[in-house]
Amino acid sequence: MPDVIIPFDESLLKVKFEGPGLGIHGVPIYELGTTLIAIQRMVHKAYLVDQELETKRLFLSRKERDRLALQLGGRKSASDGYGIVPLLTSGAGQNAVGGFIAWIMSCLTAYALRRVFRRDGDKDKQHIFNVIVFNQLSELAGRIRNDGVEVIQIATSLPNAPQPVRLDKEFKKYVGELKGQMAYGEMQEIQGKVVDLIPGENAVKITREAETTIKVLLTVADFEEIRYTSIKNPIVRFTGEPMYRLGVETYNYEAFNAHSMVILGGADDEVQSEG
Repeated sequence: MPDVIIPFDESLLKVKFEGPGLGIHGVPIYELGTTLIAIQRMVHKAYLVDQELETKRLFLSRKERDRLALQLGGRKSASDGYGIVPLLTSGAGQNAVGGFIAWIMSCLTAYALRRVFRRDGDKDKQHIFNVIVFNQLSELAGRIRNDGVEVIQIATSLPNAPQPVRLDKEFKKYVGELKGQMAYGEMQEIQGKVVDLIPGENAVKITREAETTIKVLLTVADFEEIRYTSIKNPIVRFTGEPMYRLGVETYNYEAFNAHSMVILGGADDEVQSEG
């Protein structure tokens, strides 16, 4: 606990459990602990997205974890409310975590409003974050209608804070429906050698560094161009979006949706494949 306990209402993040059973007993340790760990993991993933590391590694270094660590602040025992504050109580600690709390609130709002998939005007980094924290949202959803918990309300004391988000049975249902669906990542370029054609899907398989194989979905015209090119083992640069399967905890995407492409040459030419 911090030297000076920050009151619940002033905590950076405020988590409140609601349900008729909680009038008889408090929120069970497992439900509370799982919720707190999910929130901490979301802060970690926000950092990875912010630093554009989400496709390179899953976890933070010890130094990074220490800088972004959370702890319990004040408690509102009458309503099973728990304040969450940075472990580092300096201004730097508050600033390091505060921006990521804003991402979490925007993410929770997107799921509560059933608008997780990208829409025009969505910011890339916020969208990527919404996708890669799906498993943490599933953990929160799993606490609802369990051991007396009917609703988890999450709010923040950040300036210009959004409205508190209520995670209820409809949220739990929506998250369950999303599991296994594909979601698009940030627009980018990839490059690799074509090693196989998949005519039924207008797709190809390419190998990149370390012989990693990725399926690339193409337009009909682009697929036909690769299919009938005279270049042997063509190396191609694709522009498009990685496709992540919700519920799979990995920094690797499952497929790539290509909007356009350029054939750079053959594998035997002096063409350098990019990571």
